Amino acid sequence: IFDPIHGYIELSKLAISIIDTPEFQRLRNIKQLGCCYYVFPGASHNRFEHSIGVAYLARKLLRNILKNQSEIKINKAFLDIIEIAGLCHDLGHGPFSHIFDDKFLKAHIKNNSFIKHEIRSCLILDYIVKKYNIKISKPHLEIIKELIHPIKKNIKPKFLYHIVANPDTGIDVDKFDYIRRDTYNIGLKYSFNYDRIIKQARVINDEIVYPSKMIYEIYELFNIRNRLHLQIYTHPVVRAVELMYIDCFNILEKKCNFSKKILNIEEFLKYTDTIFEKFIHIKEIKHILQRIDKREIYKYVGQDLIITDLEEDIILKKAQKIFKKLFSNKAKKTYFDIVTIGYKENPIKKVKFYSTKTNKLVNMSNISNLINQNLFEQKIRFYKN
Repeated sequence: IFDPIHGYIELSKLAISIIDTPEFQRLRNIKQLGCCYYVFPGASHNRFEHSIGVAYLARKLLRNILKNQSEIKINKAFLDIIEIAGLCHDLGHGPFSHIFDDKFLKAHIKNNSFIKHEIRSCLILDYIVKKYNIKISKPHLEIIKELIHPIKKNIKPKFLYHIVANPDTGIDVDKFDYIRRDTYNIGLKYSFNYDRIIKQARVINDEIVYPSKMIYEIYELFNIRNRLHLQIYTHPVVRAVELMYIDCFNILEKKCNFSKKILNIEEFLKYTDTIFEKFIHIKEIKHILQRIDKREIYKYVGQDLIITDLEEDIILKKAQKIFKKLFSNKAKKTYFDIVTIGYKENPIKKVKFYSTKTNKLVNMSNISNLINQNLFEQKIRFYKN
């Protein structure tokens, strides 16, 4: 397969057998960046190519580790396992990706793990394997699902958890691919080069660690991620369009109890970013979609940084009082959007580094005064209809 990000890549026959199913092909119709496409026309890439990229990088990282450290003895079947985990990690995304989970399902499905796309990825993988008789043994399937959504933390060697969806440091091939792919497609001049990390990553004490001289590259990974969230993913107009689609989902919920309907995996798999074409006959939804097409977007009023550590509902109640005083007679409906970017604790502190001279861990506690220790921001935005 020729990929514009990674060049010519090879995938296993097992991976191809999954890719060539309607359930995986569905990812061609779910944009990687959802509503960003309405503001950044280059953001037209989909979950399909991202998933293939992550599968390729996952296998490449593990293969390099085994090549560079012959003392690590694991079953070669793990190369296929890690590739399939990367390939299927996003199978469970719904229409418009994260807003479907975070803004719609969370509001309508209480205390149900189905709201997490990783859980749905595992359910869909089970469904595909059974429906098409994919040649994955039951023990290997359980390992793949655990790597997609770490729960038990019982897989050995444990460093395998650090490849696809790293729950400890957040450094994984999923980030490598989407940061490189998103910046490339949007046309940004800044990006992140993962090549050196993949070549020089090592396993020490059953953890993936990195050369101490690469600390600035690792910092840049988190910094670019935050920059993308700040400037692209949470752009005020992007969020305004998201609010409009959330209204469409809420209308759908009132009309047909949609959140309960899609608890069935076969039903869930019917829906992609084209979901509202199926419900264009609903007058209220049609009206909102026409507004989006005519760029009559909900109006962004402004924002305030949140400098306290209050619960979200308390923040919203306070903001609502202020907003009503200012716009009570000027807006049919008001919206409050809390935007959280980054990490409350500096993620660099969780990353472990080694000396290339001794191949032993080194203490990086006193890193540099030039590295910003604060990589977290929270703000509330105001919109009106």
